[in-house]
Order: sequence, then C-alpha cells, then structure tokens
Amino acid sequence: MGLKFILFIGHHKVGSTSLQNYLARNAGRLLAQGILYPTVMPPNLKRDFKTKLTQRFGIGPSLLSVREAHNVLAQRMVSEHTGRPVPVWHRDAPSSEVMIARIAAQIAQHRPSTVILCAEAFSNFSIAGVKLVETLAGRFDMGDARILCSLRRPDQYLASWHGQVLKFGRPVAALRGAALDGYLDSIHLQFAAMLEPWRAVFGAGNMLVSNYNSVLRDGGSVEHFWRQSGLQEPPGMRAVGRDNASIAPCAMEIVRRANGVLSEPNRQVFWRWMVDRHAQFGAPPNGQIEVFGAVNRARLVDHFEPINRGLGIYGDGTPFFGDLDAARACKPVSDLEAAFDILPRVRETAGAAKLPSEILAFLGQLDLASDP
Repeated sequence: MGLKFILFIGHHKVGSTSLQNYLARNAGRLLAQGILYPTVMPPNLKRDFKTKLTQRFGIGPSLLSVREAHNVLAQRMVSEHTGRPVPVWHRDAPSSEVMIARIAAQIAQHRPSTVILCAEAFSNFSIAGVKLVETLAGRFDMGDARILCSLRRPDQYLASWHGQVLKFGRPVAALRGAALDGYLDSIHLQFAAMLEPWRAVFGAGNMLVSNYNSVLRDGGSVEHFWRQSGLQEPPGMRAVGRDNASIAPCAMEIVRRANGVLSEPNRQVFWRWMVDRHAQFGAPPNGQIEVFGAVNRARLVDHFEPINRGLGIYGDGTPFFGDLDAARACKPVSDLEAAFDILPRVRETAGAAKLPSEILAFLGQLDLASDP
C-alpha cells in the first residue's frame, strides 16, 4: 500500500495554530503509530533558528521552528516564487529545497504509512496559480492525498483575522472604514480562488472543505482533524489549549491607534498585555461587538455572495454558507463604543502594571473621539 499524505491547508483563524501545536507536541506518539509529522530543518539549523527567534523576538524555543514548521516551508516557497519577503520571524530559515530534502530524509528513514503536513500558509499558494501546489505534490509523489480545509463565515473570519493583523503591529485602517477594501480581492475573501489550485491538482473528490461551524460542533480543530483525516488518533496524545488568540473586538480600536504611534518593541508589549488582560476590562462579549458597521457589512455580503455560490462544488451544490444573510445584521455595540467604555480601566490597569512610559503616555493622551 502506498504512502498516504494528509494536508491541512488552512484557512487562517480556524484553530490551525492549536492543531499545529498539538501535532508537533505529539510527533513522537504519532510516529510510533506510523504517522510522520516532519520537521523541516536539519538539527543544527533548527537549534540556531530557535535561538535567533528567542533572542530577537522573545518567542519561546518550542514555537514556530517546530510547531509551525510547515508554515515556514510554505512561506519560503511563496517568497521564492514571488520575490515577496517572508515574515521577519522566518527570515533565517533555509531554502525550501533544504526543507523539502529534510522531509524526504525523514520519510526514507522512518518509512511511515502516513505523512501529515499542516500549515494555514498553504492557503497562500493560490498567489502562484497551480505551480506551488504542483511543486509540493511532485516532490513527494502524492498519489494518495487528502486535502483538508476549514472556512469560516466571512464576517466572523475577517473580524478575527483583522485582530490578528493588529498583533503584527501594522498601522491599519478600521474594518468599519477603508480596511475592508484591502480584503475584498485577497485570499481572505476569495475562498474559491484560494482552493482552486488544490482542486486542479488533486481533484475535488480528494478535498474535504469544512464549514467552521462543523469544527466547533466537533469540539475544535483537533477533534475535527481526526474526523476528517480518516486516521485513528493514537493513544496517550497530549492535549493542548487554545493558541494564537486575536485582539478582542473591544480592544481593537485602542490597539489599532497604538500601532500608529508606538515604537515597534512597545507595540508588541502592548498587544500582548491587551490580549492577556482584555477580559478584565468589563466589555460586552465579543459576539455583541460590531466591527464593520451597516454599510461595510452590506458591501461584504454583496461581494461574497457569488463566491459563496461557487463554493457549492465542495458540498452539495448549494451555497456553502447557508446562513450568509445573517452576516448583514449588525451587533448591538460598536467597537468604538466598546473602546470608549474600557479605556478608563485600561489606563488604570496599565498604570498599576507599570507598562513602559511610552505606552502610558499614549493611553493618557488617547482621544478616541478624534479621527486618527
């Protein structure tokens, strides 16, 4: 029987980080059952890469180079094809050929029955048409492959993704403003175009595209992965918690303004602190906070309706998100109102926590009524 490949290709903000963390932490247990979750760098390079991540970005040594190994590979492949830079935290990684050779060496050494590759950054391959998918498939002769992908309703997805972008420290517009324009024709909304290269190479019959609601019903991304992969979960696997939380809607406007004025190191200090503390600020639940506004909600749904119909080929032929019209309804509290409400407690708590003076000065001067 030939070697089987299971590829999880994303999307972003569907529990992919938790899934990668789980697979990486349990790589030894998986291998004992003939399932390889490969690393991508030779041991000496992996050690050096971990050290640089820790020294330069304060990222713990168990992260990125091990947990998100296949993201490193995917980002490097995209960069080599397009010339676009890889994220700064991946720039010391080797070439894709070195990483692919490392995976091939592990396959040859361990002779597994199944290889799992897992990276939300695989969704970026559509930038290159079918070329990168064909390259990856051709390197490993993926004749027996199952492609897994989870998609989240676009309003819920973009709200979470924009909170992630804020963690990158980028000075960006608000979703109720011009930020939506930058997403409309990107992989962050063009779901069918994102999937098309994978369908062209592997065929729709080898793809399982899930509505994120089914991921939640199964108990999360890990549980859903086992259901969709067709594999049996080995005994004794170590559970993991939720990873990579986005900036909460109540805090998005404050962090967004901070990214426009704080120095780079303090942007990271501030968003990390906000992620850790936002639940203490007494804001309404995330699901009650509106980040788009009525105008942009209508634009978003109108733009996505034909995409939704096109996604029907991955289901029963009907529009993929049957509840898309519900995305037109605004939540009761605007993100700006929520930010106004929590700002006094943010100032008070930040002062007690003795955050850097630049952050305290920013919070003291912040006028949410002004147009940034």
